[in-house]
Amino acid sequence: MKLGKTKRVRYDAFSVLEKGGSAVGQKGLLASESENCQTGESLKTGVGVGMFLRADGSGYGVTNTTPTADYYFFLPSGASGKYGFVTKKGLVFLDNGTKPLSRYDFTVRTGRALVFDGENNAKMAFVNEKGVFLYDEQSGMVQIKDTAVSTAVCFYKERLFCVEEPFTLVYSAPTNPSNFESTVDGGGRIALPTEKGKIVALCALQEYLYVFYEYGISRLQGAGSGKDFCVELLPYSGGRIFGNSVGACENKIFFLTESGLFSFDGKETARVCENLALNVKKADQVCVQATTGGRYYLRYQASDNTEKGLILDGATGRGYRSFPMTGISACKGEALCYANAGLCRVHEEGALPSGKKAYFTANNLSFGVSGVKTLKALRFLGHGSARVFVSAGGRTRESFVDMSSGLAYAFIGVRGRAFTLTIQLDNGTEIREIEAEVIA
Repeated sequence: MKLGKTKRVRYDAFSVLEKGGSAVGQKGLLASESENCQTGESLKTGVGVGMFLRADGSGYGVTNTTPTADYYFFLPSGASGKYGFVTKKGLVFLDNGTKPLSRYDFTVRTGRALVFDGENNAKMAFVNEKGVFLYDEQSGMVQIKDTAVSTAVCFYKERLFCVEEPFTLVYSAPTNPSNFESTVDGGGRIALPTEKGKIVALCALQEYLYVFYEYGISRLQGAGSGKDFCVELLPYSGGRIFGNSVGACENKIFFLTESGLFSFDGKETARVCENLALNVKKADQVCVQATTGGRYYLRYQASDNTEKGLILDGATGRGYRSFPMTGISACKGEALCYANAGLCRVHEEGALPSGKKAYFTANNLSFGVSGVKTLKALRFLGHGSARVFVSAGGRTRESFVDMSSGLAYAFIGVRGRAFTLTIQLDNGTEIREIEAEVIA
C-alpha cells in the first residue's frame, strides 16, 4: 500500500474467541474478551436487573445480614406474593408476612421442585440428606420421607421423582407426592446400576424423564403404573456432568461438564459455546442454573475459584458471558436474582449492577494492512452510546460516541502496527456496524 493511501474496513458481525476456545463459526470483528455483551449480527448490551415488585409496588427487600441465596422460589399460593429462598447450606427463609423472615434449617444443600396433588394444589418439595419434605402455607413444612436422597428431583407425569444415591430412582404415587409406598399403581423404586457413575440430575423434556449420571444419560418413559416404566441408556462421551447445571430450555437440555457446556436434544449431545474457555473448576463445583423465557442462565466456579456467569439462547445455543447472578432462579415466568440489596428481575432493559460493565475487547488488529499505519477514525452505526478505547505504540485514545442520530464518528489518530480496541457499551446500546479508516 502506498504512503498516504486510505483503506476502509467494515465490520457488520461480531464474535468472541477466548484463548483456548474454538474458532469454528466465529466471524467479523473478533474479541478476545467480552462481558455482558451479546454478539452476532450486531454488538449490544446483554441483560441487566431491575427491582422485582409486589402488586402494591413495594420491593422484596433483603437485609445485608441475610445469608446469600442459592436460589429463590415463590410459595405455592402465589396470590399473596410471598416468597422464600434457600442458601447453599440448606437454610430456608420463608416470607410469612412478618419480619424477620421465618426460617427452617436443613443444614445441607437442598434441591426443590414445584409439585401438584390430585386437586391441583401446589406444594414445594425439598430434597436432601435428611429426606423429602413438602411445604405449603396451610400445612407448613412436613417431612414425608426420612430416607436420605440427593438434591436431584423432578415432577414428571404427576409423580415426584428423587434419587437415593448412588443408583436408585424413587417415585411417588401419581397425583400424590406424599405417598412413596411401593405398590403396583402407586409409588416405587427403580435400581439403575451403571458404569456411568452415580445419578446427579433428573430433567423432564417433552414426553420423557432423563436421568443424568456423572458420565452418562438414560431416558425413562413412564405412563400409567410403575411396571410399565422403560429405561434406555443413551450414548454420551463427554466429561463429568455437574448435576446442578442441568436444565431444560426450549426443546433441549443444557448442562455443564468438566470438558465444557453441552446441549442435548433427547438423542444426541453437542458442544455449545466452544469459543469460550470456561476453565471449569473440576472438584467441589458449586453451580446453579435457571431456564425461562427461552434462555438458560448459569453461574459456576472457574478453576481459579472465581464465580462466572453465562447466558445461552435456548433456540440457537449461542451464548455470552454475563455477570455471575447470585441466587439466579426461574420463578413466576421471570429470571430472578439478588442484586442492589433486593430481589431483582433479569431483563434486557435493566441496568447492570454497580461495578459491572458491558465491554468488548479485540486485540492485535491490523485492519488488513501490514506494517505501521494510522487508525484515523472509526464510524459507528447503531443506537445508544459507548466509550471507545484504542491503544497502539504505547498510546491510548479514548472517545465517546453518541449514536442518537443512528451514526457517530470517533476520530482516533493513533499510529502503530497492531491495535487494541475496547468498546464499553452504555445500557441499551446496539452497534450494527463499525468502519475503520486506516492510513498507511
